[in-house]
Amino acid sequence: MKRTLWLLSVCTSAYALSIVPQEFRAAWVIVAEPHRVDCECKTKVSPDLSERALSLAEMPGDSCLKCYLLCICEKLNLINPATFEFNVDEIVRTVAGMDEFIASNCVNASSTKDPCEKVYQAILCSIYSLLVPYTW
Repeated sequence: MKRTLWLLSVCTSAYALSIVPQEFRAAWVIVAEPHRVDCECKTKVSPDLSERALSLAEMPGDSCLKCYLLCICEKLNLINPATFEFNVDEIVRTVAGMDEFIASNCVNASSTKDPCEKVYQAILCSIYSLLVPYTW
């Protein structure tokens, strides 16, 4: 039990000392901005939460945030709203920091049928793939 807690602490600390590069996060905000208010209204997500998700890559498990991210992905043609299949080429073209390897791996990160959860899991996978050590 102690070993498990220690290992969890070490893993959590490693992520806590990592960050998605600021230039990627800034680009995410810019690309999503034309759809931000519409998706906030549609999903009832807190504007503060939606802003922190993109500008800081903070992804709490909030159900409104998950559907907000789906809305943004639909508006950017990153996911087909009829089939909920991702468009890997469009992800690579539109989302800063993404390459075909990360996009292909992360769109298959979850087998859930819930489209909001599917997008959320893919975005979490992408964030973890883009983490770099934080320098003071």
